[in-house]
Amino acid sequence: MNFDLNEDEEMLKALAERFVEDNYDLDRRRQYLGGPNGFSPQMWAMLAELGLVAAPLSEESGGLTLDATAIATVFEALGKGLVVEPLIENVMVAARLFERVAPDALKAEWMEPLAMGSRRLALAHAEAGSRGGSLWVTTSVAADGTLTGAKSCIPAGAGVDGFIVTARQSGAAGDAQGLGLYLVAADAPGLARTAWRMVDGALAVSLELEGVPAQPLGGSAADLAAIAPLASLARSAEALGIMQLLFDATLDY
Repeated sequence: MNFDLNEDEEMLKALAERFVEDNYDLDRRRQYLGGPNGFSPQMWAMLAELGLVAAPLSEESGGLTLDATAIATVFEALGKGLVVEPLIENVMVAARLFERVAPDALKAEWMEPLAMGSRRLALAHAEAGSRGGSLWVTTSVAADGTLTGAKSCIPAGAGVDGFIVTARQSGAAGDAQGLGLYLVAADAPGLARTAWRMVDGALAVSLELEGVPAQPLGGSAADLAAIAPLASLARSAEALGIMQLLFDATLDY
């Protein structure tokens, strides 16, 4: 079995490592994290310019359709730099989910700016009372298509342009059937946002939805499950990079 990186993977690794080397140290990281959106817009724009925002998306959307090895390579390097820009939440989760389920008309409107980093989406799924259950959704869809409910924790949800909201058309909380995905503009009437800091200092938001207009995306619980493996891989690779950084620092000490 060959565990060597190919030429493209080596290039992506070098890009990520150079980004960290040129733009990150602990003082700058604290500054980025303390910003109004929990990261640096300038660093986000630089990641987009390097192609790392688009890379996990499909070639049709301007990306590279990265496989598991490439994703692990990139996010391990970014983890080692303690990078705070929300590539996992806004790209690996939200943009990939949107790309998978959105109708063509919405893709035509959103995918190019998502790939270029000029727009961001976040997944609004977690609700109070779920106890980690992936299908616990009580947010409901009314007959007129508006949404009512609450979402308790949306990492990297500050300053986004829209939310992909899970809402229930039928069934009870915890049921796989009856779950749908909806696009809600960040400035939609009836939408209230509360921003707060998580234990690591990163920003998250909570949502209250009261008759909020939304655009149906299609999709189901199966689509949430489908995008999860590569997103989880990215988190794991990031964690590996962080652990390697800590190990090296401890060894040096």
